[in-house]
Parts: sequence; structure tokens; C-alpha cells
Amino acid sequence: MSKSYPLRPGAHYSGAPVGILLLDGDMIWGPGSVANASSFGYPVQFQVVKDLGATDILEPTNEYSIAQITQAARALEQNGARLIVGACGYFIKFQEHVKDAVNVPVALSSLLQIPMIINNLSQRQSLGIVTAVKGQVDDAMLLCSGVDSTDRIIVDAIEQEGNFIDCGLGRSDVFIPDELETNVLITVRKMVAENPSIGAILLECSEFPPFAATVSEATGLPVFDFISMIDYFAGALKPRTFDNNWY
Repeated sequence: MSKSYPLRPGAHYSGAPVGILLLDGDMIWGPGSVANASSFGYPVQFQVVKDLGATDILEPTNEYSIAQITQAARALEQNGARLIVGACGYFIKFQEHVKDAVNVPVALSSLLQIPMIINNLSQRQSLGIVTAVKGQVDDAMLLCSGVDSTDRIIVDAIEQEGNFIDCGLGRSDVFIPDELETNVLITVRKMVAENPSIGAILLECSEFPPFAATVSEATGLPVFDFISMIDYFAGALKPRTFDNNWY
């Protein structure tokens, strides 16, 4: 069967169905990070949200930041993105704004997995969320995920001193993943020990996916992260076939 490809005015390239919004600023993105293209088994494209840096994303949204992120999202869509995601869990603040600005599915934050996970746990169980910055993932942000209540959600943050935090604040230009992995593991073990009701773990930060396997091994619990969410949605963009000549 012959194929044809229509012109997409304004597009500068093709073949990258997953569009990823990035924070503005010099950061270090290791393998497994949402901002590292090698983390995915399919083509991705990136777009920086101008003037929205690592500390800016912690602030309440304003008209300027909303305008910048919607502009970046539209640029991804114009270049062929069929799914738009974010490279920071705190992008959930902009989820509704971006959804209204484009015509493709939008999943800006790993926290959007919360309703699915909670709804598949026993009523006796809770969800443990590990985040990067203490005090940022509050009830208001959790409710943005679509859950009706935060009663069965337990949030804890990694230790706020160390190499990872220094990198985020521009105090270090070398990222040490082993140190961050240890930090995440200490946090998870403490959270699970203090809350035996936890039946699943969600790693909120876009830099935490490389440690999901280690966390699962250490706790015996199912572990969800940013990449697991993106993989789920990306799978819907090109569903697998079931052609089997053996049948």
C-alpha cells in the first residue's frame, strides 16, 4: 500500500510523537530522566518553557507563566507531538491551562497517576509519594490529579541537603546519581516503616525513574514513576498488533 504525507505548515521536523516541556535553565539530565531522550523507546521532542526555571515552578501560577507554557505546548503540537508531557511533577499546576490550549492529550505530571493507583488499592491501603522538595506537594496539588480526597495519600520528601538539591539550585555542576538513589531509598524505607498501610509507591520527580527498580526491590511494592506514565500514554499512540502466524 502506497503512503502519502501531508504538509504540516509551520512544522520544522516530523516523527517525534511525544512532546516534552522543559524548565528553563542549566540542568543535568542523566539517563532515566524525563529530559534525557535516551530514556525512551520511541522518538521524543523537547521544548523549553522560556523564563520558567526550577525555582519559578515552585511559585503560584501567573498570567505570564501560563502564557509561556501554553506557547511552548502549541509549538510541540505544531511540530507533530501527539502527546504533551512535562519534565517536572509540579507542572500539574498548568495541566488544565495546557489541555485547553492544544488538541492532543496532555499529561504534564507524574501525579496524574494518583487516581488510577488509588482506585486499584484496597480501601485499607494508602499510596506513598516521594517528592523532591519538602512542602511543595500539598493537598491542593494532589487534588489537581483528579482524586476526591487525599486521606489515603502519604507524601514525604527526600533529604533537602546534598548533591541533587545543590544541582537544582545551581550550586553544583556535577550530578551524582548514586547519592540521590541512596537519598530516595532512605526516604522510602522510612515512609513505609512509619506507614505500613502503604500498598504502592509513586516517585513524583522527573529525575527519580532510574531508582524505581531499586525501590521496588527494597520494598516489595509496585512502584510508579514519570516514565511509567509516559510509556502508558505513548503506547496508545501506536497500539501493538497481534498478528501471529502460529495460530
